[in-house]
Amino acid sequence: MEEKLSINPWLGMWVRPRETIRAILSYNKSYLLALLYWIYGFPLLLQSAQNFYIGDRYSLPIIGMGAAIGAAIVGFIGINVSSALFYWAGRWMGGTGAFQDIRAAVAWAGVPNIASIVIWLIQVGMFGNKVFSIIFFGMPLGNMQLKVTYICSIVSIVIMIWGFVILLKSLGEAQRFSAWKALLNVFLPFIVIFIGLKVLTWLFMLVSSPMQ
Repeated sequence: MEEKLSINPWLGMWVRPRETIRAILSYNKSYLLALLYWIYGFPLLLQSAQNFYIGDRYSLPIIGMGAAIGAAIVGFIGINVSSALFYWAGRWMGGTGAFQDIRAAVAWAGVPNIASIVIWLIQVGMFGNKVFSIIFFGMPLGNMQLKVTYICSIVSIVIMIWGFVILLKSLGEAQRFSAWKALLNVFLPFIVIFIGLKVLTWLFMLVSSPMQ
């Protein structure tokens, strides 16, 4: 373990993810992990609140407090489950990363979520509780509101795409894979799960169908 982290991870993950993850793994594989859980979970819970129109039933302070309290738990589950799947698939593909390496890569690949949190704060500041209401997507917008919403949408798409690229590069470094092989490492477990669910569904339908 290095005595001091040789790179600023908050900036390095945006532009040099492989080098940054390499430095983090040499320094401390659990570095700031609890904070990264929260950063992962907070925007995910806010997105879920919007998807399920939670604002029609609860006030903004309750939604914000619930997301803030539950973020670390959701982040812990999401990062560890994803890491376990990537670890399993990576071992099958010849990856050399330990589970702790994969978890660090997945957790730090969530650094772009900080920008997502800022976007959520902008939207909440402009629209309040309505951003979590069923009326949000159909409500009339003023000129400034329309511009801000459009910019936030574009930035969110860019963050999502670049965040995925960061994940591939980080996972590739942890597994000693290329980014392209890391892409397969990401999708393989979900393909297997999808096929498994299809097979189970088919077997269930076969067993439950009436005998001719």
